[in-house]
Order: sequence, then structure tokens, then C-alpha cells
Amino acid sequence: MEEIKNKVFQVIATSFNLDESKIKLSDTKKDIESWDSIGHLHLIMNIESEFGIKLNTEDVIKIDSVEKCIKVVEKLTSP
Repeated sequence: MEEIKNKVFQVIATSFNLDESKIKLSDTKKDIESWDSIGHLHLIMNIESEFGIKLNTEDVIKIDSVEKCIKVVEKLTSP
């Protein structure tokens, strides 16, 4: 699942205009200054676009950290 992790890091970097090397697996909304409500919408749209998935409301709410973002994507992309 390393490929998913790497892609999620890229999407997060793009969504929040960050240097990908500065993102940590343990980062949460509180750690990323631009992760506000609008930033969250950008993240969700970018994840759906990048992975070709549709997130339901429960998953959108669950995503409050880098690690949870990866777990949700893994769940929705696994066969």
C-alpha cells in the first residue's frame, strides 16, 4: 500500500500548498495551517479525482489526519 500512501501525500501537498517532504503520517488538521473547511473540500475533491472514488459523508468526516486519509483511501480502493 506504499503507492497509495505516496499518492495521498502528493494530494495533501497539492491541496494545502505544502512541500511534500514536510508532511508527516501523524499530521492532523491542527498541524496543517491551511487545513480549514475550504481546504478540506479541496482535499476531498482531489482525493476523489486522483483515485477515481466517491467518498460518502461518513468518510469525509473521518478524514482529520494524514493517516486516516490513507486508511479511507485504502478501504475504498481495495478489491
